[in-house]
Amino acid sequence: MRFFNSVYFYLYLPVIILLLVPQSAPAQTVWQYREELKNDIQFWENIFTRFGINQEVFHDAENLQIVYKVMTFDSTVSKENREKEVEKTKKQIGKALRNLAKNHRAHRELSPYQKYLLRLFGDSVSVKELRDAAKRVRSQQGMRENFYAGIKRSVVYLDYMKQLFKAEGLPEELVYLPHIESSFNPVARSHAGAAGLWQFMRSTGRRYLKINRIVDQRYDPFISSQAAVKVLKNNYRKLGDWGLALTAYNFGLAGMKRAAKKYGANYLKVRQSFSHRRFQFASRNFYPEFLAVVKIMQNIQHYFPDITLDEVPRVIRCQTLKRVNLKRLLRQLPVDGAEVKKLNRGYRRRVWNGWQWLPAGYWINLPAGCDLAAIEKLPLKIPAGNLQNVVIQPVTGKAAAFIPAGENFSDRALSPSANAGQLNRQMNSLRPGVIEGIPLPNLLLRAKDTGMLVGNFSQQISLDSLKSELEQKLTIRGNRIVVVGKETLGHYADWLQVSIRELQRLNRLGRRRTIYQGQKIVLSFRKVSREEFYRRRLQFHLDVLKSILRENYLAYFIEYKVNSGESVWQIAQNRFNVAAEIIQYFNFDLNINKLRPGDILKIPVFKANQSLEETL
Repeated sequence: MRFFNSVYFYLYLPVIILLLVPQSAPAQTVWQYREELKNDIQFWENIFTRFGINQEVFHDAENLQIVYKVMTFDSTVSKENREKEVEKTKKQIGKALRNLAKNHRAHRELSPYQKYLLRLFGDSVSVKELRDAAKRVRSQQGMRENFYAGIKRSVVYLDYMKQLFKAEGLPEELVYLPHIESSFNPVARSHAGAAGLWQFMRSTGRRYLKINRIVDQRYDPFISSQAAVKVLKNNYRKLGDWGLALTAYNFGLAGMKRAAKKYGANYLKVRQSFSHRRFQFASRNFYPEFLAVVKIMQNIQHYFPDITLDEVPRVIRCQTLKRVNLKRLLRQLPVDGAEVKKLNRGYRRRVWNGWQWLPAGYWINLPAGCDLAAIEKLPLKIPAGNLQNVVIQPVTGKAAAFIPAGENFSDRALSPSANAGQLNRQMNSLRPGVIEGIPLPNLLLRAKDTGMLVGNFSQQISLDSLKSELEQKLTIRGNRIVVVGKETLGHYADWLQVSIRELQRLNRLGRRRTIYQGQKIVLSFRKVSREEFYRRRLQFHLDVLKSILRENYLAYFIEYKVNSGESVWQIAQNRFNVAAEIIQYFNFDLNINKLRPGDILKIPVFKANQSLEETL
């Protein structure tokens, strides 16, 4: 083993850095506290751009300006030996600080290294401060190679993410957050179980994404980015400070809300005063890390002058019209299976092996060079806006409806705001190959051919009109509830503060975790009262409804007359491409699991060209 000790180099490092870093454009005011955090930002800037993975930086855990030593390991050193050497060095530095405290108090002669340590703290440092510092020695591995690789990987997603965040009115720089979370590795997984580009925990992911036997959307960079938008937007709306909002992404919103309530909506005050067993180094430094990443990405050619960015791969985004065997489906397309897997990382192994069929309404990304004629022969559709070989674009407001030459007008989506006369005029105005700026719901209706619509489009839906029905639907009867929407055992366990295993025992489910809409579930209220459980459950569904009813997504519903033999799943996925779990929010007066011919089912309609499943 060999390592390089660069102690005295750090005496001059701040001066060198100031000379080397270019003068950047004025910082956006949205990112507060840069001046107060400049030393911490500088530390992380060095970790990301100067120090490699074979280097360990030993520093004070609270004052990151104090760097004791940089150790460089040979690449052949094993992980175990490296960890032993790191722990040994931390103890040596702690011992040196304690000895300095003794010698400094007694005015004894100091060793060269003790003199160096004293210069780091200043001659006025107290004995207590030195002893406390001895307990805070920490090491940080360099990340230059990982950050470099993350920049190369990020080009695949940044254009899409920037448009998505901009459409939601969020600062564009937030798209750089995955540099901290995963180095833009879409299959990254932490020891704690966080997964994907945005490192969602399973409990958080269930609120915004599909996580089931078929797919784990945490590994889908595009859909998980939509979830990240919702999380960050909600964090900022609740906290009103981007420092706190980003810290909440790491630490948790509930904890940051408690901290803000006690110390005010000021990141610096919370960072300095808030005490919690989980609010440790990683959470305290999450925001400074992010500010360092933003600085680097705004001056990328300075920090990585030799970097060359790959061309962004293009994809065709398709949707299944009925349940399909993905393994067989790929055999019918002239595509490289390995490449398709890279573009669809969220699907489980059982789906790729053909053991589990892919239901209707699921998305598949195909390489841009794929034959469109071959796709048209399969049970796949390319929604309007995805006909060209481009990465799916986020759409807001008025969507552009592209009518391919040769397509029948009755295959087009109808505007939700139109009455019968307007619908006829609208359809007559469309021409093959013409782009029309019209509100476009994300479902294909063959209304003229089937006559399945009953009446006209309804008036606009509001949250208040649904809330009272929802409150009644969520009523607890004894210790039993009825599963509503996308609820899972994981949700119940979180709200009740009990284990999933306990709920499985109560309901005699064995090891099975899957529950279905309308199923009766027995609960345990030994840790949480019925009132508190009801409040948490209601808030979950209100958050889902708010997401559905946002201005740019869902605005209206249509009424559909159920035919003989039809189930809600067939109607939702095969006819209208709407998540069946969501339909219940608009049909509390019906038992949607036992539909009868002639029942009138309300189907939600979009303003934007984006599916409800993907929105959630």
